[in-house]
Amino acid sequence: MTVTSQATKVTTAGNGSATTFSFSPIVIFASTDLEVVTTVVATGVETAVTEGTGASNWSLDLTTFPATGSITYPADEVTPLESTHTITVKRVLTLEQQTDLNNQGGYFPDVQETQFDKQVMIDLQQQELIERSLRFPVSYTGSISAETGAPTALGYLRANSGGTALEWAAISVADAAASDATPQVVSTSAGAAGVGGDFAREDHAHQVVLADIGGIGAATADTLTNKTLDADGTGNTISNIGSSEVKSELISGQSEVTIATGDSVILGDADDSGNLKRDTVQGILDLVPDTITLGTEQSTSSGSSVTFGSIPAGTKRITIMFEGVSLTTSTDLLVTIGDAGGLETSGYVASSASSNGAGGGSSNNSTAAFNMEHGSTHVFSGHMTLTLKDAANFTWVASHIGSALTTHVVFGGGHKSLSAELTQVSISGGTFDAGSINISYED
Repeated sequence: MTVTSQATKVTTAGNGSATTFSFSPIVIFASTDLEVVTTVVATGVETAVTEGTGASNWSLDLTTFPATGSITYPADEVTPLESTHTITVKRVLTLEQQTDLNNQGGYFPDVQETQFDKQVMIDLQQQELIERSLRFPVSYTGSISAETGAPTALGYLRANSGGTALEWAAISVADAAASDATPQVVSTSAGAAGVGGDFAREDHAHQVVLADIGGIGAATADTLTNKTLDADGTGNTISNIGSSEVKSELISGQSEVTIATGDSVILGDADDSGNLKRDTVQGILDLVPDTITLGTEQSTSSGSSVTFGSIPAGTKRITIMFEGVSLTTSTDLLVTIGDAGGLETSGYVASSASSNGAGGGSSNNSTAAFNMEHGSTHVFSGHMTLTLKDAANFTWVASHIGSALTTHVVFGGGHKSLSAELTQVSISGGTFDAGSINISYED
């Protein structure tokens, strides 16, 4: 065998489906000659993978050696490598030579050639490591020592002041005072050098309290008292600067324009020490919830109940709307409410009455639901409103009003506490034979 390729590793990107990864043209003599690493593309984080049969192992698709071939990863082939990762297969030979040639023994060219091949492969293996190490340019003629000493926590590596050795240095932070006598414009761009002598450091980004805003006169270290400000360049300056004067000066001279939804707005947050915050007009509008969300209408021409589920968390008012709803029997319409654990059919305090305006009518009470007085010949149209009274105890108050036939008015109310936040409402009472029902909810 000969060694004609200088490759020592092969890296392949995952695609969410492939589980076989070739490491050709790398030749190995045993599975132990391979090291396998997966890498997260976004972060560069590497994970070593061992040979085996499980979901976190690789297996070799070779039975004879020396040869090149492929590995299977993962070995169980259940969850293929995603496109967010790469897999690297690298040949790493043990740094040893175990061939022993005896004096006047037999001559076997393949034995010697195999050892020659392994030595070249080890050279390539070492060269790959050298090429990834810190090196000086070819033209460098100095005698700097590459020995760095013990690392400094959160430090950085640099050449010493004499340029003769590498050393670890801690990152330092120091305060500096701006000059009041000779104001300087200081660059705050990352990595840029400041103009002023007290701030000129090429390896620092600067954060300063005072900067050049239009024209600010020389100021003391911590106040702007008796200094001038011309923020809009109009020549209208102010002194003894306070918050109201700054606001007035910044607003003066601004013309009225039409604001678009994509425009930025800067606001002061009274709940956050008055700190300024910026958002788009649309972003602010998105903070305002829709007033009413309408559900999906359900028919009551048949069946014995209709249920409206998936009522969102935070709902504080629900309106149930009835249009021409009737039952085949003289039983009340019943409205039950419930949480994620189901509808609750006890603990209600409810009553309902009907009146024809001429002294006739009837009334009923219920502890199993919010009841609505109803007769077999009645056709009810109206609404029931459920309002959250106590969020801690999930207490809801109900009231209803509507018409039955053309001569009766139905009205009533009640209250009920749930065991958790309301998520569903159901209407029943008997067999429906006409009409429809819908709900709306508000937070």
